[in-house]
Amino acid sequence: MALHGCTQNAQLYADNSGLTKFADQNGFLLVFAETTAANNLNKCFNWFQSADTRRGQGEVASVRQMVAKAVSAYGADPTRTYGS
Repeated sequence: MALHGCTQNAQLYADNSGLTKFADQNGFLLVFAETTAANNLNKCFNWFQSADTRRGQGEVASVRQMVAKAVSAYGADPTRTYGS
């Protein structure tokens, strides 16, 4: 899971971070999550708000859903998914 910084988006982060090459070289699936200005005007992930950091809520729930979707879509082994 890779989270872009404020004012960025997932595609720009993926294109410029070098993480996709690292994932390809090491054989793991990498999800680039993205948040929008609708969630935060600066497109920041809301880790500073308690409602977004509680198990099963807000940003935490959204990230877990993205991981679950990637595991399902790409046939990844859920027992080798860390943080899920």
